[in-house]
Amino acid sequence: PLKRSINVACVVWVFIMGACVGSASPAQLKFRPYIATGYSHGCAKPRVGGEVPARRGANNKWPVANLTIAADPSLPFGTRLVISYDGILSERIVGDRGHSIRGRRLDLFMSSCDAARSWGRRTVYVAIIGGAE
Repeated sequence: PLKRSINVACVVWVFIMGACVGSASPAQLKFRPYIATGYSHGCAKPRVGGEVPARRGANNKWPVANLTIAADPSLPFGTRLVISYDGILSERIVGDRGHSIRGRRLDLFMSSCDAARSWGRRTVYVAIIGGAE
């Protein structure tokens, strides 16, 4: 089972009311812009053709849709992030790497290739809420 130690509703509460038990203060949650793309198992390779087989993430665990992200090595595996996009707050955990994922770029693992393709490339806002567990 997945262990989640932050309540996203609490993060929203922090921004509205300014306090939440056991949470960071608004000044501690610093959202920064990142470029985010989507990826999934089974997507066609862009230049070579063929299907990409399902594989474990760089942390040797199976990625979980809408939870696992690939991030720069400066963010250790297990780092928890809150990603803000289109008025939505989403908690994600670093569990993979990518050869082109450097600096302020993220790759979000999604449930299907269609979801990853429809996501495209977007600017999202990211706050680091916890280190590796």
